[in-house]
Amino acid sequence: MKRKIHLTILVIVPILLIGCLSHGYWFGSRVDWLNQHIVFPDYYRHMVWKYHTLWPEYYPHLQAGSNAFAFSYYGFMRPDVLLSILLPQVSMATILIVYMVGLIDLGAISCYRWLCDKGYPSNWCFWSAFFYIFSTAVIFQSHRQIMFVNFLPFLFLALHAIDQENWHPLTLWLVLIVFHSYFFSMAAFIVCFLTIRIEKKQWKCTPFLFAIGISAILWLPSLLYIIENKRTGPSPSLIQLFLPDGRMKSLFYDPYGCGLTMMAWIAIITHTKQEKKVYAWIVVVCMLFPLASYILNGFLYARVKILIVFLPWICLLLVDVFEQHIDIWMWPLIVLPIFFQTQPVWLMLDTYFCVCLLKRNKGRWLYLSVPLIAVLCTNTPSTFVSPQTYQKITQNIQVPAGRTAYFSHSYRTVNRIYDLQAPRLSAYSSTYNKRYNHFFYDVMKNPMVAKHRTGMMDAPNRFFEQMMGIQNIVTKGPLPAGYHWIDTQKGHRIGQNKNVLPLAYVTHTTMNQKMYDHLPWIQRLDTLIERPLVSNSQPTPYTSKIQLAATLPNQNMHSKHTTIKTIDIPTIKNKQIVIIDFKVKPKDPTKTTTITINGIKNRLSSIHSPYYNHNTHFVYILSQNHRNGHVSIQLSKGNYQLQDIQIHVRTANFQPQIQKVTSLPLKDHEVYAGHVQLNQKGYLITSLAYQNGYTCRVDGKIVQPKLVNTAFVGIPLSKGTHTIRISYHAPGFHAGLCISSISLLIYILRRKIYALH
Repeated sequence: MKRKIHLTILVIVPILLIGCLSHGYWFGSRVDWLNQHIVFPDYYRHMVWKYHTLWPEYYPHLQAGSNAFAFSYYGFMRPDVLLSILLPQVSMATILIVYMVGLIDLGAISCYRWLCDKGYPSNWCFWSAFFYIFSTAVIFQSHRQIMFVNFLPFLFLALHAIDQENWHPLTLWLVLIVFHSYFFSMAAFIVCFLTIRIEKKQWKCTPFLFAIGISAILWLPSLLYIIENKRTGPSPSLIQLFLPDGRMKSLFYDPYGCGLTMMAWIAIITHTKQEKKVYAWIVVVCMLFPLASYILNGFLYARVKILIVFLPWICLLLVDVFEQHIDIWMWPLIVLPIFFQTQPVWLMLDTYFCVCLLKRNKGRWLYLSVPLIAVLCTNTPSTFVSPQTYQKITQNIQVPAGRTAYFSHSYRTVNRIYDLQAPRLSAYSSTYNKRYNHFFYDVMKNPMVAKHRTGMMDAPNRFFEQMMGIQNIVTKGPLPAGYHWIDTQKGHRIGQNKNVLPLAYVTHTTMNQKMYDHLPWIQRLDTLIERPLVSNSQPTPYTSKIQLAATLPNQNMHSKHTTIKTIDIPTIKNKQIVIIDFKVKPKDPTKTTTITINGIKNRLSSIHSPYYNHNTHFVYILSQNHRNGHVSIQLSKGNYQLQDIQIHVRTANFQPQIQKVTSLPLKDHEVYAGHVQLNQKGYLITSLAYQNGYTCRVDGKIVQPKLVNTAFVGIPLSKGTHTIRISYHAPGFHAGLCISSISLLIYILRRKIYALH
């Protein structure tokens, strides 16, 4: 009876807590949740409905066409996503909120049952389960980066299966860990594997091998995509990896760590001499030394978020902390983290409260107020999405068929597909096509809105719009040169331009790599439109029409507040493109520098940012149909210098020498099909992002696709009439499907044989 009461309370408390925290708001964050975690699953189910397959391999509506497994990190085959396919009338936001609240309940119940079945008093287990609920990471990440915590309930269930030696259910829980969070799954597997070794004194590999095999359909194509597009960045030095982190961000309060309190640290230290000492020492070493985080993160970086996988072990150490004796030698270790905090007052008060309660051996329930306060401080109303914001972002705007750019709320709508007939070229994902990202930022000089370059947001850029075939613009500002107004919806102006380059065309006039390399960056902007880049082609001469209009002296900016300035450029004419560029040199590189010109924002992140964007060259490409020589500049506060300020101009009239291709209906897995008749040899130039997995057929014969324009698919064509078909299969998908099918079949047969005996 007592256990039933405890379980009921553990179910009700998270629901009430989340209801109070997010009252009047959506239980979701304004960035990751709003434009990733509900958008990608919703797009996935629309692709399932359209193509009638549970495993779409290609997403044609994001980042110029993408391997679908580029976005598997955000939920591809999770139970809630698969269930949403059967519930078309229910929004993905509603499904995800209900599912995440249910997972918090499941985690608390699983934690409680696991500890109870270990033989601890139910009151102690009940108290420890509340530490799981009141971890700042659990509540905070359940509405932000959900894959940081959505695997935890299944990790508890896996640990419980290990205790009971239920090896077949263990495989199921491990598979669910992978499908919920493949990035955290390897660290979770290590926790389970070590638990078997510590508790059962054996090496048990079979459940892990089956789990890896069954889930290969997800992790294998995802892994191959990550390897293909692996980001290069500075690796931490040996000193950084082996230097202890006395701040203990991985443990104390931080929602990007375990998000616990001083009581957890005391529980870890006091168990270093008890029967659970192996767990305690592993946690201590991993929390202190960044090398552990670096290894568990797959040698990508040393961020402490991965140590959330130790939350179950810490709950195990907490369960009997009030029964432990604090030896004299433990006190220096307990108070040591206080001296490394930038604001140590809260940790000092927390430590004093812990000591008082532990000395009296009572006040277990009173102490829960400390982690509860941390949860309340971390999950303020500003972290949630208001109904007004949700309505503004999700409202559908009808546009004609064709590639579309949304300049309104571009950061929060970057991944949102409003209409499958209106594909987009933007994307914001932790994994992305590195060639397309290089083209987007380094070649076409789109403004870097975020503090990182993982997000490719829509922004005015007349060269990019022309080259990528963006026919529709949705904006609250003036329309770019060449676009004419066709409608106004919900405060947004909709412009159209059908004179942009098509998705695929044939040209006989190209430039080769040598010609491209000799061009200054600014002349490449229009030359790529007029003379597509084909590395080994015979070049056709072209002179860029971009001209230097003005050069300004260096400007020293020193302000404690954001300032706005207006300058006049008298040389601007109707339907003219204006390019303003300069280098930004901050006096203090630890500060973020943001400069906005005519609503176009560029940002240089702090060098301490987890994903430093290296954006020291700000470029702004302005254009509109009517002359306006006034340029409004908004400068962020700080101390920095603007160097090599230049203004270039060009007419918005482009005249590429192209031959259009007649589109044909698409067959299974095809992303493009067309028919063309040529009087001389040429090249098919597409704006489909180049990546492994394309199969190109010309007149039924397979040909090797070429990389053109630094990031796209091209095909050489001979004189004559040709039918071109381009299809796509995600690398590793069919191998993963085969491995998963065989593994699942063997697993089922093995279970049946085991049941018979």
